[in-house]
Amino acid sequence: MHLQRSHAAAQDEGALLALITLKINQLALHLIQRAGRSTRTEPVLSEALTPLDGQNRGFLQTRLSDALKRARPVVEDPELPAQAPAVVKQYLDGTTPLLETSTALAKLLQESQPGVSPAGLLMVADGSLDKEPILVIAKLEHETGARARQQTTPDGKQIYGMEFLQDLFFTKGSRVYKVAVFTAPPNDTDPLFGQVSDQQSAGSAVAGYFMNVFLGCNFTQRADVLTELFHNAALRYFDTVQDPARRAHYQVALLSELTSNRQEISVSAFARDHLDPQDQVPFTDAVGSESVHLTRPVPKDLTLIASKLARVQMDFESNVMLLAPPEEFGEEGTVSIDEAPEGRSTVTITDTVKRVTSAGRIRKTAGEADDES
Repeated sequence: MHLQRSHAAAQDEGALLALITLKINQLALHLIQRAGRSTRTEPVLSEALTPLDGQNRGFLQTRLSDALKRARPVVEDPELPAQAPAVVKQYLDGTTPLLETSTALAKLLQESQPGVSPAGLLMVADGSLDKEPILVIAKLEHETGARARQQTTPDGKQIYGMEFLQDLFFTKGSRVYKVAVFTAPPNDTDPLFGQVSDQQSAGSAVAGYFMNVFLGCNFTQRADVLTELFHNAALRYFDTVQDPARRAHYQVALLSELTSNRQEISVSAFARDHLDPQDQVPFTDAVGSESVHLTRPVPKDLTLIASKLARVQMDFESNVMLLAPPEEFGEEGTVSIDEAPEGRSTVTITDTVKRVTSAGRIRKTAGEADDES
């Protein structure tokens, strides 16, 4: 991985640390039944929110945090026909109360669940994650167990009897199974982003009926892939810019942005900071159309484009070519580019001449000759 650890991994670590601050405010529970073979199955719906005391709330927050430690980021897929993203957005923007939201989600999950899936509880809770409002959706399955209870026999002796329990949830040694957490998108037209974990699936996979059919989401792409998408899409847009000076300025700005110390790439921020007003919206639309993930800031990972950034080549109409490291462009570098009349550009190199090559022969500078003597 780039520099021994990708930016995506660093972001994942930050997300895990944020799980420590997961808070649950209120929740609703509904029974999802095993799907019938020939008849339509309906969930058993709660008519009110489930009360929570301090001990139950703390235990619930701990169990959810543990489950989300292996969660993967997901994003709403507009090509999937699922209705859950719209229901979640309506709750997060304050349109629909929690009980109504949870009831709608319970009906959607019951319709999405295949016949082989066992019955269980759907838990829908609101709260915060790192102080940001969230909606939690979890599918829990029945467990069985036993507890010891002190009893007195008919002859007056004290013993411990065993009571068999069939409807256990969230036992301390059990897994939380399927859980998703969503945050509100910045704008109504933006896709829904979140994290999903399925402890019943191998590795970091998630059951298709839960993530695709029910939640209407797919995994987000890797940071190195998104960085390459941004780089290539930006260059394609710059090629459509007719003014050579403006085009060169944009190309240098892209290189500066990618090689900077910033940990994230934001298409809208890049357009606002580096592009002329007439190019900002077309650029944002063009790059955003490459991937829905680029409509939000993404972690920067240069792994796939490191070789392209090692040297920058500029070709001019007069067959002059300039090759330089990307950090040498800009105000603090040795190469500066300024606009000139008639759509031309003035490229200035401020440096010490080391050698000049002509027709394959090298003519040493006076300084080098003195060094050798």
